[in-house]
Amino acid sequence: MRGKRIVSTGIITMLLAGLLGSCGPISGAGTNESTGGKTAPEENKHLEIMTYDDDFWQRFVDDFCEKNPGYTVERKLSQAVDTGAIQATLSADDAPDILMVNSGPGRVLPLAQAGMLEDLTPYYEERGWADKTVPYVMDALHNFDNRIYEVVDNVDVFQMYYNKAIFKEAGVEPPTTWEEFENVLQTLKDAGVQPIVLGANDNFSLGHLMGNLIQSNVGYEKMTDILYGDSSWDCPEMIAAYQNLKDWVDKGYINDDAAAIAGIEGQTRHAMGEGAMMVIANGYLQQFVDQEMCKNEDFGTFMFPSQCGGTSAPTAGLAQSWVINKNADNKEGALVFLDYVINDKIDFYDVEKRGTCPTTIVPEGKLEGDPVALEAVKAMEGGAGFNPSVYTTANEKTAYYESNQAVLTGLKTPEEAVKAIQAAKEADDAK
Repeated sequence: MRGKRIVSTGIITMLLAGLLGSCGPISGAGTNESTGGKTAPEENKHLEIMTYDDDFWQRFVDDFCEKNPGYTVERKLSQAVDTGAIQATLSADDAPDILMVNSGPGRVLPLAQAGMLEDLTPYYEERGWADKTVPYVMDALHNFDNRIYEVVDNVDVFQMYYNKAIFKEAGVEPPTTWEEFENVLQTLKDAGVQPIVLGANDNFSLGHLMGNLIQSNVGYEKMTDILYGDSSWDCPEMIAAYQNLKDWVDKGYINDDAAAIAGIEGQTRHAMGEGAMMVIANGYLQQFVDQEMCKNEDFGTFMFPSQCGGTSAPTAGLAQSWVINKNADNKEGALVFLDYVINDKIDFYDVEKRGTCPTTIVPEGKLEGDPVALEAVKAMEGGAGFNPSVYTTANEKTAYYESNQAVLTGLKTPEEAVKAIQAAKEADDAK
């Protein structure tokens, strides 16, 4: 049996006044009061940091340096933040002190098990990080060995984004029941509109769609036990979720080239009005808004109606995290950087709004004026299901992605798909 992780009911209850932190910069060193007076050794205030190749992160680093006089930061760029590429980066002689990676046990734990990451568990208490991190995130952070190796920068909330103009022209409204949802899909199809846009060949967008189908059919409590307890992927509710995917493909509700195009292509089509709906995370549209391809107000959201008798809920997943190289040249400086992430990045976020859900507790009113972030936070007030790829172990995640693709392309039945994922889970549990 896999080592069980404690998951509290706090995961699904979030009040607007106690929001998660934001997707902003990193802060708080020097004699900054917010970091408890902790400073890196004077003789070493140089840090090497790996981030996405995006101007946002340069402004982020600049804000850290401004708030922490004397620090210099060499920023290394990367588009590959998943486990395989990061292992290669950390094995190199010039590996950075601190890195941005994709969050979650399935991504971070293999790096920790390989002895590549600093164990951050004691610092959550010593440096006061635990008290400032949203309970949802703290619950999700504990890996299967009950240690913490990451500081989460932001949370993704996944729900269906629909084009308001297309819905209005077709005479349909956001559904509140599964029957209404199916009627909306068919009405759009009959009107010559592509109901759902999907770019699936890089796994992420398909995983986001599948996670919402799983939440609708399986529900939060049972999915918790599938991920962390003794319940099996091979169950009637999970088969029903994959049957939904198969049915949508067979009926033409999903574009027939979905398996051939990447997620960004699907998102671009959706932003340009080439389809009615897409499951995406809060904030994903911002890149297209910035390019003046669309406006945030062109789109609305709704949650997949529950098919298992529960309350409808979006899914959510830890998005990107900061980790410290086990062999960092400046470990104390890296901790100062994480102090900044925990304590001060919300101030940067207030200027650099990106529509993302925060991971540290935000003062009431701090997110005013950011409707995308507010809408996502509001959607999570009643609870949130899982984006499975974030919470599965390594082989389990691979089998999940492969099974999603196999059902999408007709290479596996729903029954075969769930058996494959369960077999991978059991293999991981036996290690």
